[in-house]
Amino acid sequence: MRILPTLSGLILAGAATTAAQNNSFCSPQSGDAQVVQYAWALEYLVQQYYASVPVNQTFLSSALNSSTASYAPNLQGINQQNRLGVRATQQLGKSISSFTAPGCNFTFPAPNSSEVFLTTAQAFESNVSAALIGLEGYTQAPEVSFLIARLAAQHASHAAYLATTQEAVIFQSNVTSLVDAYSPSYVLSNGTSRGQLGRYFKGCVSAPQAPCGNLTIGPLGATRGGNSSSTSPSSSASPSASSPLSTATSSSASGTATTASSRRRFW
Repeated sequence: MRILPTLSGLILAGAATTAAQNNSFCSPQSGDAQVVQYAWALEYLVQQYYASVPVNQTFLSSALNSSTASYAPNLQGINQQNRLGVRATQQLGKSISSFTAPGCNFTFPAPNSSEVFLTTAQAFESNVSAALIGLEGYTQAPEVSFLIARLAAQHASHAAYLATTQEAVIFQSNVTSLVDAYSPSYVLSNGTSRGQLGRYFKGCVSAPQAPCGNLTIGPLGATRGGNSSSTSPSSSASPSASSPLSTATSSSASGTATTASSRRRFW
């Protein structure tokens, strides 16, 4: 009887149609607009910091380990990767009808030495990596999650390179948590603790809402400021020129601050 193959074909066709309908979340939708806007703002923050100073051999020659760390070519490559991060989030945002690039206008205190510039760059890279790790729990479409994971890994590698040129010990043996993960509301909040960047954003972007309510990033999460998301208040505070990130020398891997005695020197 030919009715069975025909019936089976109809059932399979119906299942395929249902699967396609259920997989409509695979492409970025309006629910991810805030997530991509926030990711774009993080990428643009770091890219603009590098653009604020002429990163060349003359400027970097007085930095610790300048003769062996190859700062100029590495930082030029890092800067290019950060530009690509801005470009990638912009391109992803164009696939979401409600996406608009935030009107962020970042200003940074001029570093009084190449050493300050490098330690601040390391802190930005570390903080943004942790912010992107925390952001992965706020996405709805896999395509958005994939990009955020790539960007988080990229900034983690930048932070690790900069830390190895400045610190003697990067990975502490007494660590008790995984790498840091910061919720958007914590990152955008006012304050001077590690990971709080609200004084730079000044309300130009809002924290996305977690799709599943209060988000727990654990176990061993190394979270900061709680995990629930809320709109960040605007900030009018000006960052200190002597300590741009307050904890600019903190390591993303160990969560400890660098002291003068632990500075690394290449011989």
